[in-house]
Amino acid sequence: MSSKYYIGTRLTRSEMAMVNGGNNLKLNSSMSNTLASVAMHMGIKKTQLGKPLNFYPVTESELRYLTAETSKSMIPLRHGLEWRPLITVDADLMTEALQTVNQKYSQKMDRVTHKKYLSELMEAMVPCVCKLNEDKIIERKASKKGRSFYGI
Repeated sequence: MSSKYYIGTRLTRSEMAMVNGGNNLKLNSSMSNTLASVAMHMGIKKTQLGKPLNFYPVTESELRYLTAETSKSMIPLRHGLEWRPLITVDADLMTEALQTVNQKYSQKMDRVTHKKYLSELMEAMVPCVCKLNEDKIIERKASKKGRSFYGI
């Protein structure tokens, strides 16, 4: 059972393991950061309220279940978690794009070349990523400036 997709969510590994039947594997941090940068250009923050955007491998059938309309209510009821999948990534397209970009560069890069590599890699990842939902809107609390010494 190979994973053909990644799903991006704010759940931790243990929370995702509950949702995904014990599978708590996660995409490596370097590629996660690249995909989170792509997601950022789509309006999804890399981190929100201290929760990073994490990418978990899923099969096609798991992806269908996790993105189904009924899962929006079933997963929170069953596991007591807020379920908001934000991004999906086609793993085959991602691997192909990664290999294409990596072939152009050597292992050792100076700072300028590495910056160019990251830019090109991010651009190559765009077609692999699909936005599912908007990020949760967090309202900021009004600041308490102007309070007197006695808190009145």
